[in-house]
Amino acid sequence: MKYFKLILPCFLFWSLISDVTGQTLVGMKGGVSWFSLWGDEHSDEGNGFTNYTSYPSYCFTFEIKGRKPKAFHLGASAKYSKNLFNLHATTGHHFQDGKNIKYELDCIYLAMFPEFLIGKKIQFYCNIGPFIGIMINSEKNGTSYTSTYYPVVYTYKTESGSANGDLKEVDFGFQQSIGISYKFNSWLGLTLEENGSLGVININKKSTPATRSKSLCLQLGVLFQLQTDSKKSKKNQNE
Repeated sequence: MKYFKLILPCFLFWSLISDVTGQTLVGMKGGVSWFSLWGDEHSDEGNGFTNYTSYPSYCFTFEIKGRKPKAFHLGASAKYSKNLFNLHATTGHHFQDGKNIKYELDCIYLAMFPEFLIGKKIQFYCNIGPFIGIMINSEKNGTSYTSTYYPVVYTYKTESGSANGDLKEVDFGFQQSIGISYKFNSWLGLTLEENGSLGVININKKSTPATRSKSLCLQLGVLFQLQTDSKKSKKNQNE
Protein backbone atom coordinates (compact mmCIF):
# COMPACT_ATOMS: atom_id res chain seq x y z
CA MET A 1 0.00 0.00 0.00
CA LYS A 2 2.91 2.39 0.58
CA TYR A 3 3.60 2.46 -3.18
CA PHE A 4 0.01 3.38 -3.99
CA LYS A 5 0.21 6.35 -1.59
CA LEU A 6 3.15 7.69 -3.58
CA ILE A 7 1.86 6.99 -7.09
CA LEU A 8 -1.86 7.71 -6.80
CA PRO A 9 -1.46 11.51 -6.43
CA CYS A 10 0.72 11.53 -9.56
CA PHE A 11 -1.89 9.54 -11.48
CA LEU A 12 -4.68 11.87 -10.39
CA PHE A 13 -2.62 14.94 -11.28
CA TRP A 14 -2.08 13.73 -14.85
CA SER A 15 -5.73 12.81 -15.12
CA LEU A 16 -6.63 16.37 -14.13
CA ILE A 17 -4.27 17.76 -16.78
CA SER A 18 -5.89 15.46 -19.33
CA ASP A 19 -9.32 16.73 -18.31
CA VAL A 20 -8.59 20.45 -18.53
CA THR A 21 -7.08 20.10 -22.02
CA GLY A 22 -10.56 19.58 -23.43
CA GLN A 23 -12.96 16.73 -24.06
CA THR A 24 -12.42 13.84 -21.69
CA LEU A 25 -12.39 10.23 -22.89
CA VAL A 26 -12.57 7.28 -20.55
CA GLY A 27 -11.46 3.94 -21.96
CA MET A 28 -11.90 0.39 -20.71
CA LYS A 29 -10.00 -2.34 -22.54
CA GLY A 30 -9.03 -5.96 -22.14
CA GLY A 31 -7.16 -8.60 -24.07
CA VAL A 32 -4.35 -11.09 -24.28
CA SER A 33 -0.86 -10.40 -22.97
CA TRP A 34 2.61 -11.91 -23.00
CA PHE A 35 5.24 -11.13 -20.37
CA SER A 36 8.86 -12.17 -20.09
CA LEU A 37 12.26 -11.07 -18.82
CA TRP A 38 15.47 -10.14 -20.56
CA GLY A 39 18.95 -9.28 -19.37
CA ASP A 40 22.49 -10.45 -18.84
CA GLU A 41 23.63 -14.05 -18.99
CA HIS A 42 25.36 -15.74 -16.07
CA SER A 43 29.02 -14.70 -15.92
CA ASP A 44 30.62 -18.14 -16.06
CA GLU A 45 32.55 -17.88 -19.33
CA GLY A 46 29.62 -18.97 -21.45
CA ASN A 47 29.15 -22.41 -19.88
CA GLY A 48 25.68 -21.71 -18.52
CA PHE A 49 22.50 -20.37 -20.07
CA THR A 50 19.33 -18.49 -19.13
CA ASN A 51 16.10 -19.04 -21.05
CA TYR A 52 12.82 -17.20 -20.44
CA THR A 53 9.60 -18.58 -21.93
CA SER A 54 6.45 -16.46 -21.90
CA TYR A 55 2.88 -17.81 -21.82
CA PRO A 56 -0.27 -16.03 -23.03
CA SER A 57 -2.39 -14.51 -20.30
CA TYR A 58 -4.77 -11.55 -19.92
CA CYS A 59 -4.81 -7.86 -19.02
CA PHE A 60 -7.35 -5.10 -18.33
CA THR A 61 -6.77 -1.35 -18.73
CA PHE A 62 -8.58 1.76 -17.52
CA GLU A 63 -7.48 5.06 -19.04
CA ILE A 64 -8.35 8.75 -19.16
CA LYS A 65 -7.48 10.95 -22.13
CA GLY A 66 -8.05 14.54 -23.14
CA ARG A 67 -9.02 15.06 -26.77
CA LYS A 68 -8.58 18.79 -27.39
CA PRO A 69 -6.53 19.89 -29.21
CA LYS A 70 -7.41 16.78 -31.18
CA ALA A 71 -3.98 16.14 -32.69
CA PHE A 72 -2.23 16.11 -29.30
CA HIS A 73 -3.39 15.42 -25.75
CA LEU A 74 -2.26 13.92 -22.47
CA GLY A 75 -3.40 10.69 -20.90
CA ALA A 76 -2.97 8.36 -17.96
CA SER A 77 -3.74 4.66 -17.57
CA ALA A 78 -3.91 1.92 -14.97
CA LYS A 79 -3.45 -1.66 -16.19
CA TYR A 80 -3.81 -4.97 -14.38
CA SER A 81 -1.88 -7.86 -15.92
CA LYS A 82 -1.53 -11.53 -15.03
CA ASN A 83 2.09 -12.31 -16.00
CA LEU A 84 3.12 -15.91 -16.68
CA PHE A 85 6.63 -17.03 -17.64
CA ASN A 86 9.12 -19.83 -17.10
CA LEU A 87 12.79 -19.51 -16.13
CA HIS A 88 15.26 -22.26 -17.07
CA ALA A 89 18.85 -21.46 -16.12
CA THR A 90 22.12 -23.27 -15.46
CA THR A 91 25.57 -22.23 -14.32
CA GLY A 92 28.84 -24.11 -14.39
CA HIS A 93 30.46 -26.47 -16.89
CA HIS A 94 30.59 -30.24 -16.31
CA PHE A 95 28.95 -29.99 -12.88
CA GLN A 96 26.14 -27.52 -13.06
CA ASP A 97 23.71 -25.77 -10.77
CA GLY A 98 20.36 -24.89 -12.24
CA LYS A 99 16.66 -24.19 -11.88
CA ASN A 100 13.44 -24.61 -13.84
CA ILE A 101 10.68 -22.48 -12.32
CA LYS A 102 7.32 -21.18 -13.53
CA TYR A 103 6.27 -17.77 -12.23
CA GLU A 104 2.79 -16.26 -11.91
CA LEU A 105 2.70 -12.53 -11.13
CA ASP A 106 -0.23 -10.18 -10.49
CA CYS A 107 0.89 -6.67 -11.43
CA ILE A 108 -0.56 -3.18 -11.75
CA TYR A 109 1.02 -0.67 -14.13
CA LEU A 110 0.45 3.08 -13.94
CA ALA A 111 1.47 5.04 -17.04
CA MET A 112 1.48 8.67 -18.15
CA PHE A 113 1.84 9.69 -21.78
CA PRO A 114 1.40 12.29 -24.52
CA GLU A 115 -0.68 10.97 -27.42
CA PHE A 116 -0.92 11.92 -31.09
CA LEU A 117 -3.83 11.05 -33.39
CA ILE A 118 -5.23 11.72 -36.83
CA GLY A 119 -8.68 11.20 -38.30
CA LYS A 120 -12.26 12.02 -37.39
CA LYS A 121 -14.71 9.13 -37.36
CA ILE A 122 -11.89 6.60 -37.78
CA GLN A 123 -8.84 7.67 -35.81
CA PHE A 124 -5.28 6.34 -35.66
CA TYR A 125 -3.25 7.10 -32.55
CA CYS A 126 0.07 6.42 -30.89
CA ASN A 127 1.58 7.28 -27.51
CA ILE A 128 4.70 6.70 -25.47
CA GLY A 129 5.58 7.44 -21.86
CA PRO A 130 6.95 6.14 -18.57
CA PHE A 131 5.30 3.52 -16.39
CA ILE A 132 5.63 2.28 -12.83
CA GLY A 133 4.80 -1.37 -12.19
CA ILE A 134 3.79 -2.82 -8.81
CA MET A 135 3.76 -6.55 -8.10
CA ILE A 136 0.80 -7.10 -5.77
CA ASN A 137 0.97 -10.91 -5.63
CA SER A 138 3.32 -13.62 -6.86
CA GLU A 139 3.70 -17.39 -6.95
CA LYS A 140 6.38 -19.75 -8.21
CA ASN A 141 6.48 -23.49 -8.74
CA GLY A 142 9.41 -25.59 -9.91
CA THR A 143 12.72 -27.12 -8.90
CA SER A 144 16.32 -26.05 -8.45
CA TYR A 145 19.41 -28.20 -8.05
CA THR A 146 23.04 -28.00 -7.02
CA SER A 147 25.82 -30.45 -7.82
CA THR A 148 29.05 -31.58 -6.22
CA TYR A 149 31.75 -33.72 -7.79
CA TYR A 150 34.06 -36.55 -6.78
CA PRO A 151 31.62 -38.21 -6.40
CA VAL A 152 28.97 -36.46 -8.49
CA VAL A 153 25.85 -35.78 -6.40
CA TYR A 154 22.83 -33.70 -7.46
CA THR A 155 20.71 -32.15 -4.73
CA TYR A 156 17.22 -31.10 -5.76
CA LYS A 157 15.01 -28.56 -4.02
CA THR A 158 11.34 -27.74 -4.60
CA GLU A 159 10.72 -24.06 -5.30
CA SER A 160 7.21 -22.95 -4.39
CA GLY A 161 5.35 -20.12 -2.68
CA SER A 162 5.87 -16.40 -3.08
CA ALA A 163 8.36 -15.05 -5.63
CA ASN A 164 9.09 -11.92 -3.56
CA GLY A 165 12.49 -13.34 -2.68
CA ASP A 166 13.43 -13.52 -6.38
CA LEU A 167 11.91 -10.38 -7.91
CA LYS A 168 11.57 -6.79 -6.74
CA GLU A 169 8.07 -5.48 -6.11
CA VAL A 170 8.50 -2.24 -8.10
CA ASP A 171 9.43 -1.89 -11.77
CA PHE A 172 10.03 1.16 -13.96
CA GLY A 173 10.30 1.59 -17.70
CA PHE A 174 8.62 2.92 -20.82
CA GLN A 175 5.47 1.84 -22.63
CA GLN A 176 4.02 2.59 -26.06
CA SER A 177 0.68 2.04 -27.74
CA ILE A 178 -0.44 2.05 -31.37
CA GLY A 179 -4.11 1.71 -32.14
CA ILE A 180 -7.21 2.55 -34.14
CA SER A 181 -10.56 3.77 -32.85
CA TYR A 182 -13.99 4.10 -34.43
CA LYS A 183 -16.59 6.62 -33.22
CA PHE A 184 -20.17 5.35 -33.30
CA ASN A 185 -21.50 8.73 -32.17
CA SER A 186 -20.48 11.76 -30.11
CA TRP A 187 -20.05 9.82 -26.88
CA LEU A 188 -19.24 6.17 -27.74
CA GLY A 189 -16.38 4.54 -29.61
CA LEU A 190 -14.53 1.26 -30.11
CA THR A 191 -10.75 0.87 -29.96
CA LEU A 192 -8.23 -1.82 -30.92
CA GLU A 193 -4.59 -1.40 -29.91
CA GLU A 194 -1.18 -2.93 -29.39
CA ASN A 195 0.59 -1.99 -26.16
CA GLY A 196 4.19 -2.88 -25.38
CA SER A 197 6.50 -2.09 -22.49
CA LEU A 198 10.19 -2.39 -21.68
CA GLY A 199 11.60 -2.19 -18.17
CA VAL A 200 14.86 -0.31 -17.64
CA ILE A 201 15.76 -1.25 -14.05
CA ASN A 202 17.08 -4.52 -12.66
CA ILE A 203 14.23 -6.34 -10.88
CA ASN A 204 16.37 -9.32 -9.81
CA LYS A 205 16.66 -9.19 -6.01
CA LYS A 206 19.94 -11.08 -6.21
CA SER A 207 21.40 -8.25 -8.35
CA THR A 208 23.11 -10.57 -10.85
CA PRO A 209 22.42 -11.44 -13.53
CA ALA A 210 20.68 -8.13 -14.31
CA THR A 211 17.06 -8.86 -15.26
CA ARG A 212 14.50 -6.50 -16.83
CA SER A 213 10.86 -6.87 -17.88
CA LYS A 214 9.18 -6.75 -21.26
CA SER A 215 5.55 -7.26 -22.28
CA LEU A 216 3.12 -7.15 -25.17
CA CYS A 217 -0.67 -6.71 -24.98
CA LEU A 218 -3.34 -6.83 -27.69
CA GLN A 219 -6.49 -5.14 -26.42
CA LEU A 220 -10.04 -4.39 -27.53
CA GLY A 221 -12.20 -1.88 -25.68
CA VAL A 222 -14.72 0.93 -25.59
CA LEU A 223 -14.30 4.70 -25.25
CA PHE A 224 -16.78 6.99 -23.53
CA GLN A 225 -16.74 10.77 -23.97
CA LEU A 226 -17.68 12.34 -20.65
CA GLN A 227 -17.40 16.02 -21.53
CA THR A 228 -18.46 17.91 -24.63
CA ASP A 229 -17.19 21.21 -25.90
CA SER A 230 -19.51 23.73 -24.20
CA LYS A 231 -18.53 26.60 -26.50
CA LYS A 232 -19.39 24.59 -29.58
CA SER A 233 -22.73 23.56 -28.07
CA LYS A 234 -23.62 27.16 -27.30
CA LYS A 235 -22.67 28.21 -30.81
CA ASN A 236 -24.93 25.55 -32.32
CA GLN A 237 -27.79 26.63 -30.07
CA ASN A 238 -27.43 30.25 -31.13
CA GLU A 239 -27.51 29.23 -34.79
